[in-house]
Amino acid sequence: DQILSEFGKVLGGAGNVSKYLSQLARANLIRYYAGIIEEGPLLSLVIREEELNEELRREVLLYTLRGRQNIAGDEPDSEDEPDTDIDSDTADDLDDEEDDDV
Repeated sequence: DQILSEFGKVLGGAGNVSKYLSQLARANLIRYYAGIIEEGPLLSLVIREEELNEELRREVLLYTLRGRQNIAGDEPDSEDEPDTDIDSDTADDLDDEEDDDV
């Protein structure tokens, strides 16, 4: 139900979502039954877990830092002020610094 509510419109409705989940299940990439989706036995073969893990960490760090900027009121009020958005290179640098501290 959650997948349908979040991605149903993008994937073409309930019929297509069900079709795609069935195809993934037949390929043993997921296990899908009674509305529950679990990792299938072959999923780890098609996903590079380390790369996915690093990408997720980077995105969470960016999201967190942007949220802190918004809370602190660091967003520019006019076009004359510099852009304070954090790009992925800056996030990588911050992530590297965090790893060094550990």
